[in-house]
Amino acid sequence: MKDKNLTVRVSPDLYQQVSELAKAKSISNTQLMREAIQNHCDQMRPKGNHLRSESDQTKTDEKSQKQIEWLQKQLDMAANDRKTNAGIILELQAEKKALYDQIERQQQLHALSEKRHESELAKIAGRSFLQRLKALLVANP
Repeated sequence: MKDKNLTVRVSPDLYQQVSELAKAKSISNTQLMREAIQNHCDQMRPKGNHLRSESDQTKTDEKSQKQIEWLQKQLDMAANDRKTNAGIILELQAEKKALYDQIERQQQLHALSEKRHESELAKIAGRSFLQRLKALLVANP
């Protein structure tokens, strides 16, 4: 399709700005204006408008599909990590319970040992020194 001409009158200040920008980008004033108009039209076009070419739409669809696939992989990895972490938490809770149970048994055994020791001391407390020594030596040969 043949390009069409578009004539626009601008103020001297705007013309100066266009010239400076074009020079900075190393392009002509005309090329800068083409890009500016194209960018503006692209931004103003409604998202659902079908004026875009089919190849542009296909590229957009492919990009979107790749992003969706990447996001799905991220979700799958996060779900897998959550399952793994939940399993680790359950294992740690079971170990914690086992340790608390073991501590409780040790405390019970210690309390029984203390009671037995106190009862042994009570048995020999009323005896004389020699009787206590004899009881100690005979009880532990």
